This record gives sequence, structure tokens and C-alpha cells, in this order.
Amino acid sequence: MEMSAIINSPCSLINRSAVGLRALLIAVVSMFALAGNGCNATTLIFGKYTEIRGEKLRLGDIAEIQDAGEWTSQLANFELGKAPPVGRTERLKSERIMKWVRSRFPQLEDIRWSGASELVLHAATQTIPTDLLLSKARAALETSSAEHAEWVPLDNYSAPSLVVRDIPFELRVGMIRATQECKRVVVRLDAVSGNQSLGSTMIWFKKNVSLKDNAGETTIAASCLRESTGESASAVKPEVSKMDLVTIEVHAPALSLETKGIALGSAKLGETVHVRRLDALDSFMATVTARGRVQIAEEGK
Repeated sequence: MEMSAIINSPCSLINRSAVGLRALLIAVVSMFALAGNGCNATTLIFGKYTEIRGEKLRLGDIAEIQDAGEWTSQLANFELGKAPPVGRTERLKSERIMKWVRSRFPQLEDIRWSGASELVLHAATQTIPTDLLLSKARAALETSSAEHAEWVPLDNYSAPSLVVRDIPFELRVGMIRATQECKRVVVRLDAVSGNQSLGSTMIWFKKNVSLKDNAGETTIAASCLRESTGESASAVKPEVSKMDLVTIEVHAPALSLETKGIALGSAKLGETVHVRRLDALDSFMATVTARGRVQIAEEGK
């Protein structure tokens, strides 16, 4: 039989049709599979500017997660590190984030991103108003005071509004201390969330009613605070001694900084002392706020 006859035979035509049908089915299935992978690829969409409310930086804070299915929750809770401190701006590259995500989730073979190539991050903040700070401090002073008196904030140490991370907090009195002869009293207020300190501020007070000593100088009675404060006004010891390692604080609206330095003299609570940073030779005046801690005075250097 000739070759043309074999090719044109009914059985040969049926076989060719079956092979063609199988190839067509495979092609169609492959096409839908590829299309499905493209449409359902996990996508992270990054915004340019983001406010971070928690202490930790998580992927869900900075990206909209699409088509991740059962992986959505794990991706959203994936920790990338610590959130930016209050008052500081940090930047992250989207490509770097994607490297972290792909190494952590190798099961997601097709994961893509879109949006901003660089993210600008800063902490979401809330402002504790001055009125609330003063009210809390005055209430603490009235409880600790040996006699009823009106406490007036010192003009040079007026309390600024306290800016902290935007999470629930409790305002606590961290310390009440009197300087020598009780001419001034300082109250430290702490904003606390659980066991975490969000920020603190110092408020200085004087009594509205004062006494005259024999020299005609105005002073405040030495018994201005109850003994329960644990410290006699006449026995105040230096909180900072010469060559001590100290923490230098700088407080301003929306900004709180700390650095290490050296005390160039000795001073008690509320007194000023020359200090310098560890990485610099120039010195400046700072006010002693606690043992081993000073705050830059308003007069500066």
C-alpha cells in the first residue's frame, strides 16, 4: 500500500485528531495556569509616607497586601525591626524590604511589589497638654506638702507640652525632690505604657507664700515637703560629681534627645554644672535633674 493511502486512511485520521486534541487541551490548561499565576501573584503596595504607631515596625504597617490568601496574616505581622523613635525620620528602600520578605517566605514563589521605591517613616505622636501636666504635678505636691500652699511653676522651668508615641498611656509621678532650703521643688512626670516609658518632663515649682529671714532674703520654709519624701532639705547631697559620666538631655517640642557626657564639676539637684559631650571638647551649662542626669539649661553654653 502506498504511503498516501496510509496517511489518508480513517484510522490514521482518528489518531491524528486524538493527538491534536490532547495537545490543544494541554495548551489551554497551561495558558490558564500561567494567567492564574499572573493574576493571583501576591503583591505588596508601598506608600511613600507612613506613620508608625507601635514600637515594632511590621510589614502590615507600611504595605497593602493583596492576593496573599492564607499568608496575609503572617505577612502583615512580619517584623522588620524597631519603629522610628519620636522626632526622628527614617527611610527604607522597597527592594531591601522585598529581599527580607522573600528570604522569610520562600513558599511564596511569585511575590511582587508596586508603589514607592523609598519609604519615609516616622512615629505617630500625641501631645500631652501643659494643663494636664501641671494639674498632675500640683496634685502630687499637695499630697506631699507639709502644709497647705499654692505651688507656682518657675518661669525659667515652665513645663512644655510632652510629645509621646501615639499609644495608650498612664501619666505617673516619677519623683518629687526639694532643693536646698526648699527654695525650689521639682516634679518629674512619666508617660508610661505598660512597663515602657514613653517620655518624661521635669516641672519646677516655688511656693506662692514665702518667709523673710533675718538678712531680708526671701526663702521657703525648710519643711516644705513631708518626711515621707525620704529626703531632708538640709541634707541634699550632690547628684553629680566632678568627672562623673552623665546623661545629657535635650527636650523641645516634638523632639527629645539624649547623649552621654562628662561632668566638669559637682552640683546638687536643680543646680547648674559645666558638662561636655564625650565626643567633643567644648563645654556648656546644664541643670541637674536627677542622679547622673542633666538637662541643657536655657541660657545654653
